[in-house]
Amino acid sequence: MATKEFMQSDYQIIMPTRKGKYGTMKINPSLQVKWNGRGDHLLLDRADDKDPSLAVRSGDKFLWTKNDYQLAIFNGEIGQIEWVNSEDGSLGLVTPEKELVVPALMKTYSPYHGHAISYDPRKHIDLGYAVTTHKAQGSEFKTIIYCICGGQAFLLNRQNLYTAITRAKHQVIIITDRRAMGLSLKKARM
Repeated sequence: MATKEFMQSDYQIIMPTRKGKYGTMKINPSLQVKWNGRGDHLLLDRADDKDPSLAVRSGDKFLWTKNDYQLAIFNGEIGQIEWVNSEDGSLGLVTPEKELVVPALMKTYSPYHGHAISYDPRKHIDLGYAVTTHKAQGSEFKTIIYCICGGQAFLLNRQNLYTAITRAKHQVIIITDRRAMGLSLKKARM
């Protein structure tokens, strides 16, 4: 069902959750191997130290997860990694609106600390083959595939379903089981 065209910015797989057996953290590496499994990769630390490192390659679809005003890239932006530099750790990113270079380390003034601090902006990159309904809010895509299952019962409700399917401009494909669809149609968010 999901073909290589889902690497493009106008096609998106949407799921209710990030973690767990049926979350984007499990699905994205599988899709990466299927669609972009070859070539040099760069291993990135995660913002949450409990999460495993993330391997990214040139050609990967990415999701930016936090506003970064210095780089002018914002939470929820989706694009493609154009190149990786394994020597200095920098990345070249392309979104439909811009191209930018993300260095391995940046400095910024922190009013909280009262002085300049260093940070790794690459910690805010996730694979973007599949994104959560929450991260897809405010975006539009030509075609979406919405994947839900009974194992995500706590997130299955009409609001989540409505948010996901209204991201599509042209076509919606829903992959589900009977129980999950029933919960999504019946249950209002508590």
